[in-house]
Amino acid sequence: LALLHAPETQANAALRDKLAAGILHQQRTDGSYSTYFGKDSDSGINFYPGEAMLALMQLYEKTGNEKYVQSVRSAFSYYRDYWRENRSTAFVPWHIQANLLLYKATRDQQVADFVFEMADWLIRGYQITESAYKDYVGGVPKNNPGCSTSTHMEGINDAYALAKMVGDEPRQNAYRESIRNGTRFILLSQYTPENTFYLSNRKRAIGGFRASLINNQQRNDYTQHAVSAIMKAMQNKIFE
Repeated sequence: LALLHAPETQANAALRDKLAAGILHQQRTDGSYSTYFGKDSDSGINFYPGEAMLALMQLYEKTGNEKYVQSVRSAFSYYRDYWRENRSTAFVPWHIQANLLLYKATRDQQVADFVFEMADWLIRGYQITESAYKDYVGGVPKNNPGCSTSTHMEGINDAYALAKMVGDEPRQNAYRESIRNGTRFILLSQYTPENTFYLSNRKRAIGGFRASLINNQQRNDYTQHAVSAIMKAMQNKIFE
């Protein structure tokens, strides 16, 4: 995924294609991907296959090579059926993002239906819509809202884009409201000059995003996912 957004050099392209070949090599005959090289393991199934499918679809969009979209298409039914029997919030944002691109490539209604199924389930069951503590509204999950809200908003933004693409106005409205609340929650977790008065090294913290509203831990991926979610909301014109 990182190399797809890196400068297009011969070395980067060669490495990118080798990594993609490695993903394709991991695919089994039932469409699933072994999540580790050199052993038949499914540990991390709620994360790694969706990330791999998103990478393949972005590579397909960049190169037009059909083998990448064919791989993801082969994987679609397996992971849809898996999720329906083993529902997990961690699974949802990666597969929504991958399946938006799969729908663009195939116009398969089953793909769109599954995106909406996941997005509706996530919002209905896991996003805070009411709370005595107003700052929590928009956060995910309900029992411990935190930085994972950013990852989920990346997915809901793509579900919104798909709803707009197919003309599903009720879902556009529902997803827009979810994204507005989720983005508000994300912004509240960002360190600013005004809320860093108690830190010993304010300059180093300002701009970063915390693990949650009550956990000051910072990591690169907390900020990366937050920025990505906000950028998608802007691209989707959620606040216009």
